Amino acid sequence: MNLATDGLPALALGVAPPDPDIMQRPPRDPKESVFSWDVRAFISMALLIEVPFFFILFYYKLTDIVQARTENVLPVYNH
Repeated sequence: MNLATDGLPALALGVAPPDPDIMQRPPRDPKESVFSWDVRAFISMALLIEVPFFFILFYYKLTDIVQARTENVLPVYNH
């Protein structure tokens, strides 16, 4: 059981108030995609914002491969 990554979603589901009309809603169409227009738009916008940001950050900070290999390495033990 992975309690490290399952804890926060379980907590959020446990403390979220229930929808009062959840049982009056009709069931979703089984042929309908999980990726609705809203979900696809959200993912597309996130990609359009995040991908260029991380490429810029990568090329700005990691221009020298030797520096990238040695700069942020934590020492395992002191000599």
